Amino acid sequence: MQTEVGETSFAVLLFQDIAVIGILVIVPLLATQGVAVETPHGGALSSLPSWAYPLAVAGVIACVVAGGRYLSRYVFYFMAKTNLREVFTATSLALVIGITLLMQAIGISPALGAFIAGVVLASSEYKHTLEADIEPFKGLLLGLFFISIGMGMDFNLLAAEPVFLLAAVLALLVIKIALLFLLGKFFNLTSYYNIGFALALSQGGEFAFVLFQYANTLNVIGHEEARFLTLVVALSMATTPLLMLLYSRYIVPRFLSVLPARDFDTIDAHNAVILAGYGRFGQIIGRFANAQGVKLTVLEKDPDQIENLRKFGVKCYFGDAAREDLLRGAGAATAKLLVVAVDDADVSLEIVQMAKKEFPQLKILARARNRRHAYELDKAGVDYFKRETFDSSLSMAQVMMTYLGYSKDEMKRKAIAFAKHDEKTLAASFEFFEKEPELISFSRQATGEMESILQSDQEK
Repeated sequence: MQTEVGETSFAVLLFQDIAVIGILVIVPLLATQGVAVETPHGGALSSLPSWAYPLAVAGVIACVVAGGRYLSRYVFYFMAKTNLREVFTATSLALVIGITLLMQAIGISPALGAFIAGVVLASSEYKHTLEADIEPFKGLLLGLFFISIGMGMDFNLLAAEPVFLLAAVLALLVIKIALLFLLGKFFNLTSYYNIGFALALSQGGEFAFVLFQYANTLNVIGHEEARFLTLVVALSMATTPLLMLLYSRYIVPRFLSVLPARDFDTIDAHNAVILAGYGRFGQIIGRFANAQGVKLTVLEKDPDQIENLRKFGVKCYFGDAAREDLLRGAGAATAKLLVVAVDDADVSLEIVQMAKKEFPQLKILARARNRRHAYELDKAGVDYFKRETFDSSLSMAQVMMTYLGYSKDEMKRKAIAFAKHDEKTLAASFEFFEKEPELISFSRQATGEMESILQSDQEK
């Protein structure tokens, strides 16, 4: 996801999923066998003429999405106030089933109903709580979906008609690769990225299984054709790892110079303080400490940053603080403090967890990217954390208010009160940080308290 190939591929995959909505609406209109031609769609809208049916379906879908977007928040709010997680989970599942049955009632695939229900739930402010509640069901049903697809595959077809089947797989791959490559050219992707983009998406998508099954139910395609096409898509998926392996091994080296990995430095300094990460945040800490004669053992794993710092005479070591052996080599067993100033929140948490386990005597100070990261660090047991942009943002807010004509001293006093209250409420919120309804309620209460504090100060 950090490369142009990954971002472009993900964008196309997302659009493919959205395009399924239109395809599922169109498929019933193609039905000519076993279903009346005059009313191919059936269901509650069977009396409508064929030209009006898609419009009616689009209208129902639009109403469901709009209603879910603007009404679901109130429904979930009342459910959350019951403080019964079972009721909350049951409501979300009832919403999914209800929308699915509605789509089925108007003659549309239940799969489309489930997809739309997911869109509705994704727009809810309670989506994180819903994700946690639905997670067990998701794992179970997703497994059942792929198991049922796998059990429905007839590999006797591969034994009976191997040449025809493999030729169909090859045709699918070649056509998709050619189309994707032309699209990449049209959108000015470089040759290196374009080849990776075309190969990454060369296979058939998993929604094809749903479409084939649905088309077979409506007699748009026969049972044998559905079995054949399902196996073609499955085999095309199996080629993807092989194609990407060929891409990495034979194509990437033609475009990139692969340099040998640089060995980590041998650390010969054992100081009382170890500083992990010497970027924007870590440099300020390092400069402040050095100005007072406090020696630091600085670890940085970006080789370009290391070379740049050494040009300015900064003594630092190329090493990964997330590795226990390197941290031990930096003197963590005898050091007093470990300051974690790395930019990546996941790496930061990994360093803290490892250090707390292997070097329990260390006092750990950590840079927090945001409130969520602060919560994770607190749970991991850091002795002190500081959100990286909090002070600078608050300082600018003070300046902004003085430009609007407010007293500088008054704004400084209010900023101190704001900071104290925010730190206090942040620590208090950790008790139920994973419970979104309670957290939202607490945040609104804290905001009201802050307004009261600042207004009371102004009146005084």
